[in-house]
Amino acid sequence: MDGENLTIPNPVTELMDTPINSTYFQNLNAETDGGNHYIYNAFTATDYNICAAYLFFIACLGVSLNVLVLVLFIKDRKLRSPNNFLYVSLALGDLLVAVFGTAFKFIITARKTLLREEDGFCKWYGFITYLGGLAALMTLSVIAFVRCLAVLRLGSFTGLTTRMGVAAMAFIWIYSLAFTLAPLLGWNHYIPEGLATWCSIDWLSDETSDKSYVFAIFIFCFLVPVLIIVVSYGLIYDKVRKVAKTGGSVAKAEREVLRMTLLMVSLFMLAWSPYAVICMLASFGPKDLLHPVATVIPAMFAKSSTMYNPLIYVFMNKQFRRSLKVLLGMGVEDLNSESERATGGTATNQVAAT
Repeated sequence: MDGENLTIPNPVTELMDTPINSTYFQNLNAETDGGNHYIYNAFTATDYNICAAYLFFIACLGVSLNVLVLVLFIKDRKLRSPNNFLYVSLALGDLLVAVFGTAFKFIITARKTLLREEDGFCKWYGFITYLGGLAALMTLSVIAFVRCLAVLRLGSFTGLTTRMGVAAMAFIWIYSLAFTLAPLLGWNHYIPEGLATWCSIDWLSDETSDKSYVFAIFIFCFLVPVLIIVVSYGLIYDKVRKVAKTGGSVAKAEREVLRMTLLMVSLFMLAWSPYAVICMLASFGPKDLLHPVATVIPAMFAKSSTMYNPLIYVFMNKQFRRSLKVLLGMGVEDLNSESERATGGTATNQVAAT
């Protein structure tokens, strides 16, 4: 088949009307998709179906869990504390990715439609997914920082005020918006990635300005959040070890904080580090070392954060767990526990309650 005769359906006007079979994949190459850098003939129809099934799974869980977080926040007035504004920010970011990113990606991947750089849909998809993902990632770092301040009681800090909570949310979303709008304004751009059924930053461009953008987001949108998260939870764990008094409480406190800390840091690193490494290799390393599959798996795995973020960061929170039990009719609120949380509790309690 001559590449000049191939046409790729425009998902804006012909939303997935032309499924593409494995023969089409094998014949499609980088010369026929508008000049983008990706080679699609490494994938078969089965590959697309497997990816679609995975995307369907994480889309269902991501949407339902994050909607549940927002429902609990709206229905239970006691959850509307400034500290919990951060969990709302996290749920909004994850929900944005789950609905407009993962769910749309599932539909497009299941129908096997390839996106093109010139499509407005590609730019919109890349922007909205990147915005939600970056906002969620930045929220995780702010949550870690606030927890650290509360446990260490630096400057008599015990929690966010309403003004501080609103300011934190505004900072997170304005910061994220600044970096995600940049590609729409000419500093890098959004192009098809992986299976060509979703769009992201052009990691493979040799243009100096595009490379400078990739370097900037690696520093300010990955390394900085990683350092904040790792240092904050490290300080929290060290504090708990020092404040525990008896041998029994030491062991119990250390085990709980260590479990929470390792879980939070490990999942963050597992979700985002492979994708960050692949993107940096694509931008600054030898491109011939990157197999097409290597561009797909990390990107898809990063999307899984939308389903486990609410489980780890929200439903490990005692306030949200109590509210969920009340919503499901499984129990009533423990006023004594609520009183303990309000008066500070132990350092371990503050990790879970902040």
